Amino acid sequence: MTFAEIWELSSNKLKFGMMNWVQRKIYLYNVTFGLYMLDWWERFLFNTLVVVLMWFVCYNGVRSSAEFFKRILW
Repeated sequence: MTFAEIWELSSNKLKFGMMNWVQRKIYLYNVTFGLYMLDWWERFLFNTLVVVLMWFVCYNGVRSSAEFFKRILW
């Protein structure tokens, strides 16, 4: 076995390991929130709602922390 073949096998193994980790996290998310029993369009609506809520929380968190540090530092 050449070095190139060994390198290719190890890089493929790393890619599959990372993909397996992502698939496990998606599976855990689906099982935790009960999304596995919903239709595709219901999952889409739920995931859209989650993304919008996360954006809202992050956006307002950044705004309020910026305002807080602005008051403290200036």
